Amino acid sequence: MEISDAAEHSTDDSAIFQQHNGRITLWALRILLRLNLKERFLKHHNVLSMAEIMQPTGLMDYFDTDVYGENNNLKEIILEMDKQLVELEKQPLPEKDMLRFNIMLLGQSLPLTEVEVDLLHVAVSLHQNSGLGFLADMVGELNNQQTKQILAVILGRSIEQIDEVLNVNATLLSSGLLRPYTSYGSQDPLRQKLVLPDTLLSALLKPYQNNVSILESFFTESSPARLTPADFDHIEKDFFLIQKYVNTAIKNNLCGVNILIYGAPGTGKTEIVRSLCETSNLQLHEITMQHESGEPVAGGERFSTLKLSQQLLAKAKNSVLLFDEVEDVFPVMEHSFFGSSRSSDMKKAWVNNILEENKIPTFWLCNSTHQIDPSYLRRFDFVLKLRPLTSQVRLRILKKYLSELPVSEKWLVDLAEQEHLVPAIVERAAKVASHLSAEGEENIEYTLEKIIGNTLEVMGLPRGARKKGAQNTQYRLDYLNADTDLRALCEGLSKANSARICLYGAPGTGKTAFAHYLADFLGKTVLVKRASDILSKWVGEAEKNIAEMFEQAAENDQILVLDEADSFLQERQSASHAWEVSQVNELLVQMEVFKGIFIASTNLMKHLDAASIRRFEFKIKFDFMKPEQTWTLFKQVLAEQGGVTDESTEHFKNTVFRLDKIAPGDFAAVIRRSLSLGEPITAQSLIDGLRKELKAKPNYNQAIGFV
Repeated sequence: MEISDAAEHSTDDSAIFQQHNGRITLWALRILLRLNLKERFLKHHNVLSMAEIMQPTGLMDYFDTDVYGENNNLKEIILEMDKQLVELEKQPLPEKDMLRFNIMLLGQSLPLTEVEVDLLHVAVSLHQNSGLGFLADMVGELNNQQTKQILAVILGRSIEQIDEVLNVNATLLSSGLLRPYTSYGSQDPLRQKLVLPDTLLSALLKPYQNNVSILESFFTESSPARLTPADFDHIEKDFFLIQKYVNTAIKNNLCGVNILIYGAPGTGKTEIVRSLCETSNLQLHEITMQHESGEPVAGGERFSTLKLSQQLLAKAKNSVLLFDEVEDVFPVMEHSFFGSSRSSDMKKAWVNNILEENKIPTFWLCNSTHQIDPSYLRRFDFVLKLRPLTSQVRLRILKKYLSELPVSEKWLVDLAEQEHLVPAIVERAAKVASHLSAEGEENIEYTLEKIIGNTLEVMGLPRGARKKGAQNTQYRLDYLNADTDLRALCEGLSKANSARICLYGAPGTGKTAFAHYLADFLGKTVLVKRASDILSKWVGEAEKNIAEMFEQAAENDQILVLDEADSFLQERQSASHAWEVSQVNELLVQMEVFKGIFIASTNLMKHLDAASIRRFEFKIKFDFMKPEQTWTLFKQVLAEQGGVTDESTEHFKNTVFRLDKIAPGDFAAVIRRSLSLGEPITAQSLIDGLRKELKAKPNYNQAIGFV
């Protein structure tokens, strides 16, 4: 029967698939008779075990078990088996077989020859038919050449035909329908020599109406894109470079086109691919990630599914594949005392072949590349790393997903400051809030904050945006007591746009606030990193995080602020662990190559590594405010907060002048506390609040003025 005739068969009645049919019986008889297993089998198996084997293969129809039970007619039984084999080989084989029909459905998308159909049919049957599989196991362990000889006997084909279809470049192996042999010269039972992906096995054992429905077992048509290229302007250059390359590859039928996109979960990797393909009129297909039962497909199985899907779509125009969550699909390199094992080398070669010869452009997505061997990574044509989004990009995504919900602009701007917010979280929160809004829920902003906050919390992330520091009063450089002209520095950096600055001094003296002021002055945003963002319990992870923050700041043209810099720039001579020295070295290397503005902030200048300090062009000390500065800020706070003086102005001025070691942060703390308690700010309450801040400082023994 021609493969193209398969579509003429109807699968409306699943009863056409039986436990056994003429082919199974034919193959079973050939194993017993042509491979000289008949006498050994008949002598060493009782009637009960015989039935368990013969029933699935259809051989019970040809034997009189009463006669066999007398155990003295083996010769007659063998003669009967020979007779039945001759008859079967004369008869046309059955065509209405669901398994064979499904294989032929695949043959509409793959160039399968009749021999390949036969071999795939017997391979599936060996795994699914218990009787046939048992008989095959009796043959014993085989090397690769013996395997081909046995298959030639079972299928009634020449060894040359079997050798041809089991060539690595032939369809069965090159498409992933069969996996390559475990290793050259290995001795394994026949079933272990013919390994099939689980997804293929399950797909072939279900009824289908046409080849389109069976293909959905391996890949599905991707959902429409929810975002447009305009939503990815933070990677605009990469986006259009990839798009142009993929379009060129399809136009020129290029092979081995692979794009790797990686980044934290929820950063929009899938949406980028969908948007790119949709705007190019390309048909995107996604590799199946779970079985029909809902169980996830194992890594190696997914690789085989990808390989098969490449072949199934080879003739489809403008097709692209998406292979998601690929962290677990790459084989782990196996090493022995004498180097990598032959089995490991074969797996590596198989994977490399997929990366170099795939016919359909493929996007590979993952959260991290740490566990992928570099030998695989260098074979990707284009690699795109998605870094954490800037607040501007987060704001745009929020507006996109929440456009139909009653939320204010100010609320959106505030929420966009949550640095861990990613498109996937926003999308799910918007879905829930939309349904609740339709049911009459009015406080949508609170609802969204709750949903998003709960999601972030369960992920081990802070619920809300990191506080920049309360700006409860107008920020002015006049209130900073620095040993450098900060205005001149701002003007100079507006032209140079590159510097390494160390800000040191007591807490609250305005170091971090100055970084934000500088960013506003230069029209930039600030990327603030603290020790908790970088340090890790895993060796080497902190160094990666250090490199990552510099890369992120450079890519987004941000001012990079490392708060608590003393955690990383300590004296290397006093380091007790090698990884402490490694972290300092990594930070220094990154500082050297960074072309933007890097600000390190510390309260403990004397603990910094001497060589590290020399790397900073500017070392600026922030001291406590001078009395005149304190008094000026005191009056401003009262004016802004509606404070009332209940005694003479001169009296309060004298009191304020006697306050020592006051910092702008002390005023901010007093204001926050008053607002929290709902108490009005008066001159006296402000004085009292500043006194409390002074008493809370280490080594406080300064006599202060009183009223």
